[in-house]
Amino acid sequence: MVIDWQNLAVALTFTPAVLETDEWPMQPNEAAALGLTADIPMMIGSNAADAQLFVSCSNKPIPLPEYDAGLFVAFGTHSLDIARLYPVHQEAAVSDGLNAIMTDFLFHCPSQRWANHSASRSPQYLYMFNHSLPFNIYNKSCCDAKACHALEVPLIFHATGPLSFDPSSERMSAVMMKMWGDFAKTGNPTPSDGAWRAWDSAGQAKMNFNQDSVSLSSDAHGTCDELWNKWTVFWDIPSD
Repeated sequence: MVIDWQNLAVALTFTPAVLETDEWPMQPNEAAALGLTADIPMMIGSNAADAQLFVSCSNKPIPLPEYDAGLFVAFGTHSLDIARLYPVHQEAAVSDGLNAIMTDFLFHCPSQRWANHSASRSPQYLYMFNHSLPFNIYNKSCCDAKACHALEVPLIFHATGPLSFDPSSERMSAVMMKMWGDFAKTGNPTPSDGAWRAWDSAGQAKMNFNQDSVSLSSDAHGTCDELWNKWTVFWDIPSD
């Protein structure tokens, strides 16, 4: 497959995007929006600090003028809407601000958009992972006590290598292994009691894996629909 860089879906539901061929006639998000995807249950979600590693791990503070200029370069006049929805008023908050913006743009909102498109055809189980591990596999201070990209994977497979979980992570790992295993076997992460409801337009349920709790919430994440879900790929950001 050949990567089509001009139409690369930066919103990372499914990437890399590819040139349309007989085998792959359109981009996955487009197919979902048109109702052309298969009727297959899906678990899809993101981590609370998914973008942290990629946008805000520098040891050098980013001055507010540079931060504002960067938003404008990336998003044009729509950076004003972004600044309103993700207010950053001091230099110390720039790192967290960048993580919030890019986690929603690249990870969380694309997951929600996919579920919106697909829920009428098959069960979509959304989650948000916000549990920090007792060790830092990236050896970067920006991920200390944060749910950075892919940090749910050690819990799902109970894979610690030479390290070990603390009691909180042991409990969380047991819960997640059970849910992921049940989904693989049945297409439902909680087949015995239906505690994890599928996402639908009426009751947008999302499972939250927090530090010491697992809970279902009805959370449409308003900034997704207000802002990011209007844009399918970076290159389609509307112009004034």
